[in-house]
Amino acid sequence: MMSAPVPLAIIFGFYPHEWLLITVAFFVGLCGQAVKVTNDALVQSQISDEFRGRVFAFYDITTNGGIVLGAVIAALILPTSGKSLLLPSLVSALYLATSLILLRAAKFFIARPLQ
Repeated sequence: MMSAPVPLAIIFGFYPHEWLLITVAFFVGLCGQAVKVTNDALVQSQISDEFRGRVFAFYDITTNGGIVLGAVIAALILPTSGKSLLLPSLVSALYLATSLILLRAAKFFIARPLQ
């Protein structure tokens, strides 16, 4: 799910149109929320009750901090015209690298029933 918006973001870098920006923003937001819901479910199921509130607070702060940091980096990288191939390429590369690192097969364990 994390790598799903990568092709659209790359296309947007080459053809920066308003309707494509709206489409890319929608799919990036959709995929980001899907990842966040999955993480929320993992936190609720894996963290004990006495630590859950603190973990959620930390998780929300880091999520919001990441959004703000992304906006600051975009403001620093983008030219005054707002058109750039660098930013969509950078975001696409980061999304792809993160998804390949986090979603590799070695990170998942499937318990097999005993025979």
